[in-house]
Amino acid sequence: MADIMIVEDDDAFGYVIERQLLNAGHSVTRFTDWKGVLERLESEANVDVLLTDLRLPEGGPNGVSIAMMASARRRKLKVICMTAYQETADAAGSTFPTVILKTDGTANVLAAINLALAS
Repeated sequence: MADIMIVEDDDAFGYVIERQLLNAGHSVTRFTDWKGVLERLESEANVDVLLTDLRLPEGGPNGVSIAMMASARRRKLKVICMTAYQETADAAGSTFPTVILKTDGTANVLAAINLALAS
């Protein structure tokens, strides 16, 4: 299966996604903010998919910045962005190929990951 890195500040949502991915056989590393994300991306650690919330706590990079930095460091990395806000999804949709709404449920997130891994 795949190595998936999640950046999600909502502990409950992050926990549910992490559990579902682990149950599907994936390896998961979860972060609640940007700290540690770039360090992992710059290491030799395998990361197949970055799943990041677009809106993260103030005081650090937001999900857009994290996704752009991750893509610059690992050109083949699959990046999936998620948000609970339609206007944020609309704005990011022109920059990132996969932006999903968290309000559509966790099945939507899992489907996006499976699609990314299949491409």
